[in-house]
Amino acid sequence: MPDDEDHDVLRATTESRIWDFVAATVGSRASIAESTVADGIGLIEVTPYTPGARAIWIVFDYWLTVSVGENGGTWELKYTEEDVNFLISLLAAVFDGRIDEVFAPGRSIVTVTLADGDVVQERGYNGCLPFLVPMPYWPRWGRRVGYLAYSDTAPSEPPRGATQGPPPSQMLAVRGALAETYDVTEITDHQSGEAWFFECRSESGRAVIVSAGDEDDIVVEHAGAFWRDWAVDHADLPDLIGRAAAHVRTILDQQ
Repeated sequence: MPDDEDHDVLRATTESRIWDFVAATVGSRASIAESTVADGIGLIEVTPYTPGARAIWIVFDYWLTVSVGENGGTWELKYTEEDVNFLISLLAAVFDGRIDEVFAPGRSIVTVTLADGDVVQERGYNGCLPFLVPMPYWPRWGRRVGYLAYSDTAPSEPPRGATQGPPPSQMLAVRGALAETYDVTEITDHQSGEAWFFECRSESGRAVIVSAGDEDDIVVEHAGAFWRDWAVDHADLPDLIGRAAAHVRTILDQQ
């Protein structure tokens, strides 16, 4: 890295370049805020007016950091021409809606498709849950959200896979079926688009995580293993709820 004085000049030049690119590209489709935090660290926040499009944070510190996801989707870059060009390509992809995020409790992975067809991914974690509850293959079964492109008009439909409104009915039913017997705690640090989930714990301390999306599915995780089941149709929902509750009881009642 260059010395401090040269680095400050490089940082300021890069921040100005990125600001100009963002302003010229998104125009009136988003609000753009530039601020300075501690020790002269620059910050650019891009907030789209389109519901379901992805907001962006860019931090100009000793490293150049960009975040385009909830938990995952954070890249730490250098102030090289190659990395700055990558950042510009990444921003353009997010503006165009070429970005997906897969959520599981306490974690997510962001996938961005660049204009040249290259696909880049970054995963991230939130809190201690990912370390306490391993979830094999979660990028395969997690809740997928496809973010929308920045637009001058609001979309008529929510983004693909986004969780809207209250928890799904099957989640409420399973939670209610277990609450009289076990200690049930709703985990509330989920983000928009992530599956709803809660923790269910027996008196002995054995615990499971129960999650559900909006497609009539239920997932039960315990000790690094997971069980997942779907309702064949709406009429099958009561049976699905019973199967899930029975599976949780089997785990929690083990001695």
